[in-house]
Amino acid sequence: MNRLPRVALACLALTLGGAFVGACGGGDKDSSAGEQAPATETSAGGESSASQPVVVTMQGSQNMPEAIDVNVDQKIEWRNEDGYAHTVTSTSGEKIDSGNFTDSFSYSPKRAGTIDYVCTIHSGQGGKITVAK
Repeated sequence: MNRLPRVALACLALTLGGAFVGACGGGDKDSSAGEQAPATETSAGGESSASQPVVVTMQGSQNMPEAIDVNVDQKIEWRNEDGYAHTVTSTSGEKIDSGNFTDSFSYSPKRAGTIDYVCTIHSGQGGKITVAK
């Protein structure tokens, strides 16, 4: 069976349930946790729409997804679904330092490249951002 229909149904189910993951949807510090971002549309080639934010869900001290691809100036939003604080702190590439947050944090990369980041509170919680022009 073609995998695309199953992925689309999973994304729809997550969207209707109010939980977004980077594969279904997707920065600047922002604490408007009640605002829902639309899902990122994906073309047949797997490219996401640069005008749509990419959402990373933080749950169980994990980032879902851990690796994302965005364009310069495309908004990334980390949504904290845990009952405790997290951070988004870059370890390489463009500087990101969210400080502690319990709701959401947004950032838009300004140049192409790779950004590795961690949560400084929870070892092993991190991710990678690949930024295209």
